[in-house]
Amino acid sequence: MGAFEEIRRIIAGGTCIVGLGNEFRSDDGVGTYIARALAGMVPGPGGSVINAEDIIEGYAFTIAGFDCPSVLLVDAVEAPHEAGSLIFGPYGDIAGTAVNYSTHKLSLSLAVDIIERSGKEVYLLGIVPANIDFGDGMGAAVKKSADIIIDFITNCVNHYQKEYAYEC
Repeated sequence: MGAFEEIRRIIAGGTCIVGLGNEFRSDDGVGTYIARALAGMVPGPGGSVINAEDIIEGYAFTIAGFDCPSVLLVDAVEAPHEAGSLIFGPYGDIAGTAVNYSTHKLSLSLAVDIIERSGKEVYLLGIVPANIDFGDGMGAAVKKSADIIIDFITNCVNHYQKEYAYEC
């Protein structure tokens, strides 16, 4: 199963989408950009969208208490790929690799531990940044990928809501 099919499955089952990053650090703000664009959506049964920025530890218990089976973290992920490339998988699989998966590793790993102990599956959708220095916002390649993700998730949510309306 490909990444987009897996994301579609996760959303259909209910997920909490969590945007991570610092918008003042150029491409590092991609997760918060996506969360702001998706704000107010309900991604599947019991789902929600949170813009945690760079303080996920402040949301860990709230996320753990949500009535959804999975969490999709969206963040900039440094990896040896072109800027804008996507990296997706279970958080533990990505965290166990050599890539620098977050600029907030310790707080993120503690928050994920709390969330996983609540019985949720945690996934990471990463976008490879070109620049995470303090700067002028996202680069074109990262923004293009972010907009594709926003459109894809919006379409998934709209599809799920139509199916749900027909079942009622």
